Amino acid sequence: MKFITIVGLIVALAAPSAMAGLVRLDVDNLTYYDWETGDSVFGGSIHFIIDETVADSNVHPERGRYNEAIKGGYFNNFLTGEIYSFDLDSKNYLDVESVSDLYTGITLRGAFKNQSGNSFLFDLWMEASFKPDDHLHTLKSAVDVWENSVLFNFLGPVVYFEGYGSTNASFTPINSVPEPGMWALLLTGLFALGWRRSTLRI
Repeated sequence: MKFITIVGLIVALAAPSAMAGLVRLDVDNLTYYDWETGDSVFGGSIHFIIDETVADSNVHPERGRYNEAIKGGYFNNFLTGEIYSFDLDSKNYLDVESVSDLYTGITLRGAFKNQSGNSFLFDLWMEASFKPDDHLHTLKSAVDVWENSVLFNFLGPVVYFEGYGSTNASFTPINSVPEPGMWALLLTGLFALGWRRSTLRI
């Protein structure tokens, strides 16, 4: 019975914290300029999962480098219909730079891979409202990304993709709105604790 109590407590505590420290970055509807036709179209969207608990490896006080901070994501290329998944085996980093009283520069570098497993480098650069530190864990609350500053380069197969601007670029805590599965896990843990308590009274 003691085991059931411990398991119930662990499950109940784990549910709301399972996603603790993870932030979602959404960059929607990047504009792609077709040099042949002169047309500008929505060329793709990018989505990342970022671990904001990763330690800063840069000694500069106004610039933080967070190695291996990107934990997942994908790039949806509207032009080709292909979806590239984030390459977890590649090295990646996220830079946060505070430019004194002006703006915050944010850079992500890593690789996406296609369905065949081939990996291709990318870099994403954007500017945001100024925040007075280079901390990764305050991005979701302290910056407002300027959509017109977003620039995404993808060294894809055959065609080099460059997207700029965005209809939305935002950092959102993943655990701000728990998934139904997370609620189920939490309720299961609470039920186990309640059942254990009731059996002790009998």
